[in-house]
Amino acid sequence: MGVVFSSCADEPPQSNPKHELDDDDRIQVVKKSRSRSSLNAADHEPEPGTFETMPTKSFTASAPVRDPETGGITTPITQDFRFGKVLGTGGFAVVKQCTHLRSKKSYAVKVMNVVEPTNEADLEEGGMTLPEIAEEIRLTMSLASPQVVRIYDFYQTPKHVYVLMEFLRGGELLDAVMNLGSYSEKDAAMIMKQLLTGLVKVHEQNITHRDLKLENLILAEKGKLDSLRIADFGLAKKMKTSRGKLSAQCGSPAYVAPEIILGQQYTPAVDMWAVGCILYCLLNGKLPFYEADEQAMFRRIAKGQMHPPAESVSEAARELIGQLLCADKVTRLTAAEALEHRWITGAGSASDKDGAKPINRSRMERFAETHMDAGALETRELKTGDLLIKQGARAKEIFLIREGSCEVVVKKDDGSEVKVAERHAGEFVGEMGVKLKPDGDYDVLPPSDAIAPKKDARETESVSPSRSPTKRDAVVGKIVGLTTLLRVKNKWMGGRRGADVRATTPMKVVVMTADQMQWILEHDYGADGEMTKTIKSRAEELRRQSLDNEIVVA
Repeated sequence: MGVVFSSCADEPPQSNPKHELDDDDRIQVVKKSRSRSSLNAADHEPEPGTFETMPTKSFTASAPVRDPETGGITTPITQDFRFGKVLGTGGFAVVKQCTHLRSKKSYAVKVMNVVEPTNEADLEEGGMTLPEIAEEIRLTMSLASPQVVRIYDFYQTPKHVYVLMEFLRGGELLDAVMNLGSYSEKDAAMIMKQLLTGLVKVHEQNITHRDLKLENLILAEKGKLDSLRIADFGLAKKMKTSRGKLSAQCGSPAYVAPEIILGQQYTPAVDMWAVGCILYCLLNGKLPFYEADEQAMFRRIAKGQMHPPAESVSEAARELIGQLLCADKVTRLTAAEALEHRWITGAGSASDKDGAKPINRSRMERFAETHMDAGALETRELKTGDLLIKQGARAKEIFLIREGSCEVVVKKDDGSEVKVAERHAGEFVGEMGVKLKPDGDYDVLPPSDAIAPKKDARETESVSPSRSPTKRDAVVGKIVGLTTLLRVKNKWMGGRRGADVRATTPMKVVVMTADQMQWILEHDYGADGEMTKTIKSRAEELRRQSLDNEIVVA
């Protein structure tokens, strides 16, 4: 059975579609290669494929003959390459230098042993089946980023897979750290900028690496820190959208995030925890949570209790480390946010400083600014006292507050009003009633108790058969029902506004439709996490205010 390669929509609402490669330039993995001649490899290296396709132009003298399920070239690699010295070895693979026979160019080839699906012992030790190897290769090939190791193509036999990669001459970052002890902050900032830039591209494609560590960061050129490459996507996972959740417990012990240790669902935020570990190590020459006893190390990680950084580490670097090694996976910086941190921009060029924007603005706003066409989002201005949202109206939009403040007011049955919340610049409002599609996919479905709502102490009162239900009982029943709807798999239900939102000062807001909001949440895990956390917090706020003021929320 072949590997199923998933894809997701690439474009936001109201923006122009990106240019797609012509069908003649790529093939679907489920189809046989077309019989058209390849260009001579001396003049042309293969262009990167996508997660669903493989390039037709390869290193072979004529059109490559490919396996219809994996996409691997099935002709002997020795027809096209001559092997050279060994560059590195691992449990189930060896990396060698190789030379293309016609172009005379040097490449690296990773020779991987194929493990049979029935060989449980080797699979437990980290071996991979042919479909698993093919998925890793194709996933890496789809990441056309200067900061990700480039894979050109691969050959396969029943027992081995030969992966053609760029020849990286600079060595592992781990070796450099071991030789130097630690990096200067200027050098570390350059490394982090390269790593974070690459991760922005990786996470934008809804891919989580899950095994970032010093050993998997390689320099293309010796001594050139701006030639950093992210390698080894063996544990990486691609989800349909950024709203997908992962559950499999995997990774390298010293770099693994608290949510993985605790068995919680997780997102690409686990990569950002690993980035924090890498930064800490670059500046301190040791790992932040290391203990000789692995279980003790896991307990330290789960609590977020890192060893204090060296006194020589600057205050700005300490701040960034703390925001990356944050136990709260939603609050933890995304790659895009970390790139805007003052330690990164301050260590870069003057133009970086001049273009810096504050980190604490809404993730949804940041994503919209960088991924949606200028003018795609409407801006509205309100005077003090104007209604932004009317209770009972159809919920079709949410609003990002650029300037000013507003109040959220609920009308009681007797016609009086109760203010239940205030919203200010930098926050969004109107999200509670907007209907969204369900979450993205899961690699492992969460247990049913993981989505059960918590109960307020005031909700545990039982109604005695000897008395009639009160208005308060009705309120509690309504609120519990609302909470359950809001929490089950984070499906944000609604359709009608439950409150008025009135400007208390002059306001300027950015308007976002439900479709635009859905698109952003499906393409940015940070925005999705931010929205989910906000909705849960506001649902709790609404429930408590409703109980206190005996408001029945429709």
